[in-house]
Amino acid sequence: MSMVHYQEVTLRDVAEQARYVLLVKKTEPFVGYEDVTIGEDPVKYPPFKKTKYNFIVSGRLDKAGDGPKIGEKIVAVDAGFVGKLEAHKSFYLHSRSKSPIIDKYESMADFEKEKELILFISFFSSGEYLFSAFESTSKSEEIKKILETFPPKAVDLAEEDVLKDSNIHKPLKPQ
Repeated sequence: MSMVHYQEVTLRDVAEQARYVLLVKKTEPFVGYEDVTIGEDPVKYPPFKKTKYNFIVSGRLDKAGDGPKIGEKIVAVDAGFVGKLEAHKSFYLHSRSKSPIIDKYESMADFEKEKELILFISFFSSGEYLFSAFESTSKSEEIKKILETFPPKAVDLAEEDVLKDSNIHKPLKPQ
C-alpha cells in the first residue's frame, strides 16, 4: 500500500485556509467509526475505516456569520482522510499505489488528552465538518490576532458539491 507524505504548514496558513475556527469540547462518545465501502466484495475490496469525532461548539474565534452555533453538537473528520481514502481506493480498485501529500500542522495540543480544543474547519459536507488542523486553547489570542489580518471570507455555496461529487461521503443517519 502507499505511504502518506506530509507537507508542513504554519499556524497562519491553517488559519487563512479555514472557513471556521471553533472552540470545541469533546462529547461522549468522542470517537466513532464508519466503514466506507469501496467495492462489491468486502474481502477483495476492504472498506476504508473513517474516524469521526464528536464535539460541542463552545465558542467561535472566526467572524463568519454562518456555520455551527455555540452549543451545537458537531461531527468532525480529519480532512486528511480524503487523500487517504483516495489512496486506499486506488490500491484496492486499480492495483495502483498512490502516495498522497497531505498538509500537516504541528499542534501544541494533545488531541487525545485535552478536553477542549480549537478546530480549523475547512469544509462541511453531508453533516460532517472536515478539520484541517487543531490547536490548544492556550493559543486563542494568537489565533484571533492572525484572523484579524485577513479580509472577511465569502461563503462558497458550491463547497458542499465539491465533496459530494467526489463520492467520498454517504449521508449520515440522524442521531
